[in-house]
Amino acid sequence: MSIKKLDDGRYEVDIRPRGRDGKRIRRKFERKAEAVAFERYTIAYASQKEWAGQRADRRTLSELLDIWWKYHGQNHEHGTKEFNHLLKTISGIGDIPVSRMSKRALMDYRSMRLRDGISAATINRDMYRLSGMFTKLIQLDEFSGQHPIPTDCRHWRRPTLK
Repeated sequence: MSIKKLDDGRYEVDIRPRGRDGKRIRRKFERKAEAVAFERYTIAYASQKEWAGQRADRRTLSELLDIWWKYHGQNHEHGTKEFNHLLKTISGIGDIPVSRMSKRALMDYRSMRLRDGISAATINRDMYRLSGMFTKLIQLDEFSGQHPIPTDCRHWRRPTLK
């Protein structure tokens, strides 16, 4: 890994970010600052394939709940109560992989609970808890990608008949 000054005043970066058996990258720059920035960027992001996109997260909701419990819930004042509520919500939705979590699954869960006579406020609290679990997992870098609970799903209300 080196940056060397060429005879014409430019700078050449010559690196192998994945070691001696990895791909060799050579670039020329007008300024040394650009060369240093390129070298640092290349080394930092050598293992990430930005062009490939993110893989679908195949973990189930209960697996994510266990991770939430391990890193956050057990230290929370009302963690056990929250865990039990989340477990009930997840069993109601179905222990599906998070990649299959959709607005439709949440709407089906909501309509089923409303049919059972559960108030809209209780269901909204369930959505807040589930949303909070994902928010905490994102903060802890245990879940990457878009938040699976759409913002508008958190504020659904029971339709009123006129």
